[in-house]
Amino acid sequence: MNALMYMGHFAIARGARRQLQRLPMAYLLAVSTKPDLHDVLGNLVPVLDIGPDTHTAPSVCAAAIVVAAITAPVFRRGSLALGAGVLVLSHLAFD
Repeated sequence: MNALMYMGHFAIARGARRQLQRLPMAYLLAVSTKPDLHDVLGNLVPVLDIGPDTHTAPSVCAAAIVVAAITAPVFRRGSLALGAGVLVLSHLAFD
């Protein structure tokens, strides 16, 4: 089941690539799986105490804001930042 879930996130990132062509595919994939990456990080470094809250609506919304705030100055486009933030939010709907 996990492999299919990650394939779905990859497909969503691939689909977003059409509108967000200036963002690298690796960045889109990382953004689309951001809550899952936090889970992995929490499992690898238990001291961080990330816990199961990575997939809650407030956590994903906060992650979307952080991703958008990082994307805007790095790629110098507000539309790319908005798209990256929405891609993080899509994790809730498609997970």
